[in-house]
Amino acid sequence: MINSHCLFIAKQNLFTGTPYVRVNPEKIKGIVLTNEYDSSPGFKKPDEASFKIANHILEFILHEIKHDRIPKSLLPFQSGVGNVANAVLACIARDNRFKAIEMYTEVIQDSIFDLLDSDKLRFASTTALTFSPEGQKRFHEQLHDLKSKFILRPMEISNNPEVIRRIGLITMNTALEADIYGNVNSTHVLGSSMMNGIGGSGDFTRNAVRIFF
Repeated sequence: MINSHCLFIAKQNLFTGTPYVRVNPEKIKGIVLTNEYDSSPGFKKPDEASFKIANHILEFILHEIKHDRIPKSLLPFQSGVGNVANAVLACIARDNRFKAIEMYTEVIQDSIFDLLDSDKLRFASTTALTFSPEGQKRFHEQLHDLKSKFILRPMEISNNPEVIRRIGLITMNTALEADIYGNVNSTHVLGSSMMNGIGGSGDFTRNAVRIFF
């Protein structure tokens, strides 16, 4: 998560929003100033297998565009936590066949910087910024320039099934298990331990246009 003073970063001419958080003053007991970053260990960089899967996903998306099932301007991407989703965004940044993308997601990771560096990110809507310590440092140092690229929304909006269905998303989430009938477990290890959460599978997958696990 990113510090609360960055909670709402709005592009005023495109979206409704404010560059600050509205809080009832009566609920504030005190303010603590700190230079400490949020505790986030970061994620492993995508490996060779992740990049191979990512390239298959991009080829499939281009196939769908060729057959007019996805518009040439693409649809917004939702990216869950994990190496493959990170690899997809990194591959888009390096692939000249993709000119620009938008994101409508719950979580944004360090891979967003690949899109920013390649000037391919139009805009990103999210709820949380789960950057590595290096990513947090870069984000804070470049906050003035980056604030026009991000808007942070409450989860009630970012994960709203009606909004997801109306926008039409390409979603990418992590699978732990899958069977030949198309059932996917993306939340529980050995039936009891929670992996990441149920946001991507429970909200985005059920309502998206194109779904990847």
